[in-house]
Amino acid sequence: MARNRNAIAFGLCAKYGIELPEGATLQQAWEALKRNTGKSIDELTSNADEKKGQEKKKTAKEETPKNGTKPYNEIKFREVTPEEFSKALKAAYESNPIVDRWRVTVYDAEHYKGSKLYVTDGGSTVAVTQDGDIISLCKNKKGYKNLIKLDSIAY
Repeated sequence: MARNRNAIAFGLCAKYGIELPEGATLQQAWEALKRNTGKSIDELTSNADEKKGQEKKKTAKEETPKNGTKPYNEIKFREVTPEEFSKALKAAYESNPIVDRWRVTVYDAEHYKGSKLYVTDGGSTVAVTQDGDIISLCKNKKGYKNLIKLDSIAY
């Protein structure tokens, strides 16, 4: 728990508008938080833990889709062959602006053999290698504006 508390100390200072001197330590951050909010470390972190728990309890259907997006649980994806995947990846790659394409490498179908290959109904792609690495993750701009939920397939 101490590690998690340390990770959020500076973020909470920013949230509450607390300016810290350059090079401030974690102890100084926590002292400033306590002084400015009147709350203990436990109160500050339990509030963050509560919010995290509330976010986890939300289901995708409860979220209101914006600008043509779909909740994750409504996006359909299917496992495809290396040939189908390579073709879908190329289409997704080409749907993106040229300035963003450098982020994705399009391989030949042969490269994807042995990997789990997925394409959404909107044309976005993701591949999981035999080692568990996620590769060729590419959003198709002509499809939905969000991608599939990766944790459902990456294990």
